[in-house]
Amino acid sequence: MALGIRRQTLGLALAVAAPLLFSPLLLADPGDVSAPMPTPAPAPTAAVAGLTLEDCYREVLKNNLNVRMAKTQFESATGEKIQLESRALPRIGLGMAAGQQGWRQNQPYARDFIIVQGRLGQRLFDAAIPASFRLGKLDLAIAEQRFNGTLLLELSGMRQAFYQAIKSREESAIRRSIKERVAANLRATENQFTVGKVSRREVNQARGRLSALEPALVSAEADYRQNRIKLAQFLGCDIGADNAATLDAGLPIPLGTLEPQPLTVDFPTEIAYTLAHRSDILALRLAITATQEQRSMTRAGYWPTINLEASNTYIPSNPLEKTGDINQQRGDNKESSTLNFGPSLSWTIWDEGRIRGQTIQIDAAREIYEMTLKRIEDDVPRNLKQVASGLETVAAQLEGSDQLVALADRNLQQVEAQIANGELPQLDFLNAERNLLQARLNRLRALLNNNIAVTQFDLITGRYLEFISQLPADTSAAP
Repeated sequence: MALGIRRQTLGLALAVAAPLLFSPLLLADPGDVSAPMPTPAPAPTAAVAGLTLEDCYREVLKNNLNVRMAKTQFESATGEKIQLESRALPRIGLGMAAGQQGWRQNQPYARDFIIVQGRLGQRLFDAAIPASFRLGKLDLAIAEQRFNGTLLLELSGMRQAFYQAIKSREESAIRRSIKERVAANLRATENQFTVGKVSRREVNQARGRLSALEPALVSAEADYRQNRIKLAQFLGCDIGADNAATLDAGLPIPLGTLEPQPLTVDFPTEIAYTLAHRSDILALRLAITATQEQRSMTRAGYWPTINLEASNTYIPSNPLEKTGDINQQRGDNKESSTLNFGPSLSWTIWDEGRIRGQTIQIDAAREIYEMTLKRIEDDVPRNLKQVASGLETVAAQLEGSDQLVALADRNLQQVEAQIANGELPQLDFLNAERNLLQARLNRLRALLNNNIAVTQFDLITGRYLEFISQLPADTSAAP
């Protein structure tokens, strides 16, 4: 594959309050057809560049809307961390009053004045400060895991859409190839009818089979377009009004094939890796620790707070006249500029139960996190066994699929040759053609299921960060 590593990796989205859900491994039969569309999908234009799976990873990291929103939320957590840590910083305030005074009996004119006041406060003791520093770091770490979870979920969805698009493309190619062989058989049968070797009935059978193939081909091409639209959504492609000339304009073209990805699951190793690396598990553990710090901050309200307070009032050099008898104060007098400082103590003796109520809420939230974490950790072995079972089933399907396809193809070639010589009826060709089509579709479905199973294995174990770390720094969306 394009990555050049043992297997391409997939991660897990964050689910703090809900268990992980996975889609079924075995997909619907691709041979099932829906109502045909009016016209087949047009061929891709040369203006749309093809994208490998690695290219699609990079596009998700750069342009996916959900990834960009998650990154913004991570940056918001940075601001919350600053607010929590600001609890220990000094508080500085500055006030100013200005105006005019005068027009009294002994002062028949106005005089401008200004008073400047400054305040400084610093907490000397606050039981919540250590917990607030720790909580700020934990909140930032939780936000990072949430970002990773969103990022990995979008990469996972893109990867499955990529495989689905390739499967639809390959199915279209298979059905188109079969249609060409049936069309060639129809022409040969018509020639034989002209010389009297076959009856009109066999010509009608060949023509009817050719017509019957068209709806399934149109449906496969429509599925290919729909999967490319879904892929474009994950990639953040602009397929708006500027690309509305044709249905396929602006849609990405996936490059690659559904080659088998053999995988053997070592359960003890994979379980240990999953518990140590999955984003939702890490976030839950951090959230449990964060509730401990929230509890410490809340219960700090029972303790007193000691502050160092300082204030100064400054009157500039212009005189300030007091009421009553004329009494001027100037800024250069000591009495007009005073500095007051000293410690202050505040202690809430009765809080009407607010602290206790908040503590109960935090304890309940921690208990929910712990139960959710326990459930997810218990689900890890079961999910891994489900994927391993699916991989074994798909491996068994793939083992004989190549031989079945080769056998069906040789049989159809022999039947074609015998029909050309007038040795077999048209019905034998139709049966051989159906067998080859079904064998090819079965192999294609098994290849898709194998890729989806490996994708879900990487999703369960949370391995997508391994791939992200291999991307160049300028294309990574990591905060």
